[in-house]
Amino acid sequence: MIISVTISPDRGEKLLEVDTILFIESQSSIQRIAMHTFDGVFYTVGPLGYWEMLFNNEGYRFYNVDRSYTINVDKLTGINFAFKLAEFANVQINKKMTCTMAGRRFNKVAEELRVLNPGIVISR
Repeated sequence: MIISVTISPDRGEKLLEVDTILFIESQSSIQRIAMHTFDGVFYTVGPLGYWEMLFNNEGYRFYNVDRSYTINVDKLTGINFAFKLAEFANVQINKKMTCTMAGRRFNKVAEELRVLNPGIVISR
């Protein structure tokens, strides 16, 4: 699935393959959605829940881990319990990215993610 996004608010459109999205961030104060990939951050509009529902209905596995973040479960490579982070790593390009997870419901979310993606690395 390919979606239309922008590179920045004042630049043109770009087509983005959903498969490349690591996590989605709601920037609610400016009513914008940021889609994070290893190639950069791309922007669109709409509520976070809309994008999660759309992608999941198309067969992807996105999961809300915080009120502002939804992650691509299949791109998740680890969970850092000490800092409450979802981790994404690509050894081919030697790049790692993280996003925060809900503090209050962290243990529940982490356990559900381990069931959804048993291959993730847990660090404490």
